[in-house]
Amino acid sequence: MNLFDKKICRLTFTHTDYSDLWSVYFGEMKKYFNIELNHFICVNFNVKNYTSFIPKSTKVLLYDDKFKYSQRLRDCLNQLKNYKYVFFDHEDMFLFSKPNYKKLSKYYEFIKDEKFDSIRLIKDSHSKVSRSKYDNTLYEIANDSKWNFSIQPSIWSIEKLLKILNENLNCNPSELENKSQKVVKNMKLKIAYSHDNSKKRGQFHYDNKVYPYIATAINKGKWNTSEYSVELEKIFNKYLINSKLRGEV
Repeated sequence: MNLFDKKICRLTFTHTDYSDLWSVYFGEMKKYFNIELNHFICVNFNVKNYTSFIPKSTKVLLYDDKFKYSQRLRDCLNQLKNYKYVFFDHEDMFLFSKPNYKKLSKYYEFIKDEKFDSIRLIKDSHSKVSRSKYDNTLYEIANDSKWNFSIQPSIWSIEKLLKILNENLNCNPSELENKSQKVVKNMKLKIAYSHDNSKKRGQFHYDNKVYPYIATAINKGKWNTSEYSVELEKIFNKYLINSKLRGEV
């Protein structure tokens, strides 16, 4: 299935500390997101010892472990010389059902047409929004919203995402989110999120049938069974995972 063009690729950020999730991530994404889109994995170490988990079609981008998250991601994005846009996610944010491909393709067209700089594939509880005139599943985040920027699966203009990262290169993910709210406002970025009136999941996020993923499978290093007990139990059984090794929250 080919709903995208050659200007966009998929980029998954990970670390070898989470290599136990790679078989799950790639297995579930192959099942639910098996489309023609070049895929890169951003990782800290030469993964030749992990090749049984990573498809040969996935290209590896290395970052230096001595840097914090924001610079690691920046350095990987800078290696994507032939792309203008990126479908960005992490290894513990995998699908648990088939997405709405036509909607995703439509979202991408909005990005290319510069109607938006980014479209996040989940609703949060903090943003001030209005229903978009372009699509009834999109909500445009106001520039004066409390929360504009999130590290969640999103379609991005690489140029705009790099500008955000360059403003805060010495940050872990939560620090990057907090510090980037002001940066995004100053840049006056046009950001929207996708929401289809699905139910709330946990304290901060909502499900979304357009892109039904686990947000996130790992919380503070442990399996997030408090929010995704049904979905993760299926994963544990399918991939023969002993959840006690990481623990559960």
